[in-house]
Formats: sequence, C-alpha cells, structure tokens
Amino acid sequence: MCSDTTGTSDVTQVDEITEIIQRITEKIKQQTPEEIENFERLQKIDSGRARWRAMANFGVPKRARERLANGFIPDTHAVKAVVDWQKNNDLWCLVLSGPPGVGKTMAAAFWLWLLTDGEKASNHHVPCWYTSAQLAVMSSYDGKIECLWKLNAMVIDDLGTEYIDQRGHLNARLDAMIDSRYAEERRTLITTNLTFTEFKARYGDRIADRMNEGGSFIQIKIKSYRQRSTQEGNDNG
Repeated sequence: MCSDTTGTSDVTQVDEITEIIQRITEKIKQQTPEEIENFERLQKIDSGRARWRAMANFGVPKRARERLANGFIPDTHAVKAVVDWQKNNDLWCLVLSGPPGVGKTMAAAFWLWLLTDGEKASNHHVPCWYTSAQLAVMSSYDGKIECLWKLNAMVIDDLGTEYIDQRGHLNARLDAMIDSRYAEERRTLITTNLTFTEFKARYGDRIADRMNEGGSFIQIKIKSYRQRSTQEGNDNG
C-alpha cells in the first residue's frame, strides 16, 4: 500500500516559499531609493525588450515597432478606433479604411503592442501580421493557411493592394479564413485603402457581410498626415 504524503509535502513547500518571500521583502526594505529606482528602470528596459521581441515575432514592420518602442503613440482617428474596438468584446473584426498616410498600419501595430504587456510579452512567438501580398502567394499545401484561421489575434495589412487573381484563389482563401474566424469570433484587424463599396465589389458580398456582422468597418475621411507634414514644411519654408 502506498502512503499518501502529499499533504505534508505541500505544507513544507508553502513554508519554504513563505520564508523566501519574507527574505526578499526584507532585502527590498533595506534598499536605498537610488537602488529601487535603478531596479525599476532595469525592469522597464527588460519589459521593453520582451515587447520588442514579441512584436518582431508577430511580424510587425520594423518602422512601426521602433516608433512604439520609443514611446510614440499617435493621436489619430485610427488609433482611437482601435482603442474603442479593443474595449468592445462583442466585435470580432475591425476594418480600418482610408487613403494612404492616415495612420492605419500604425494603429494596427499599436493594437498588437497593447497585447504584449509585461509578463505576457515573452509568450508571443507566432507570426500574426500578414500583408495581402503575403496571403496571396502563401502555399496551400503546407498547412500554414489553416493555421491562420486559429490565431487568437491577426492583422491583415493593406488588403486590396495585392495582384488581382483572375481565378479567384485569394478570394476563396480569404472567404474560408474569414468564415472560420467569424464563426469562432477570433479578433481580426484589417487595413485597406478601399471604401466599403469598393471592398464589397472586389471580395464579394459574403466576405463583406461577414466582416460587417459582428464587426466594424471604419472609414477614415481625413487628409494624409504625410501630405500635411509636407504642406506645413512648404508653408514654413
């Protein structure tokens, strides 16, 4: 007959952990304000590095993750739409529509940045950022496409800029992926230069309706920030 020593073992382990915590607490109390400040600074640096690695693993463009790592959080219509969407768990999909230069890609990167906070950052190793061009040329025979259906978070950047496939391979692929993510309510953020009418004409009623049902199609109707910067520079010159 096997004797049950689980209870005794658990008590001993709890006592050891309690003792370790007490020692650490006493050590922290003995630290000078300068030591505490340095420790907190190192913690922030380590957390920032973990988030940087996570963003790189996600596949986020280098320029976007560099700006976020340097503390740049753009105050744009696109970022505000992302923040509102992130708070609303009832919406599985967000489509940011607008001309180039209105901050759609940067807002998508900011969303993933929100998902890589602190301890969770080191757990993100799977790419979840894809351009429409990457999706168009991805092989259908190695199972990678099916993996995209199961990602808990996914960004499709610049949908609508890919080469138009006369045989409809991309549309069929996109239809299957969107249908699966819609059914499982897996969070999906899409950026596009297309209006809703153009989007529907290019990808069909089924895809557009899936995104519209339980999702949000935000059309950003402002002037490009890049054009504004250029114009302001010329005005000041």
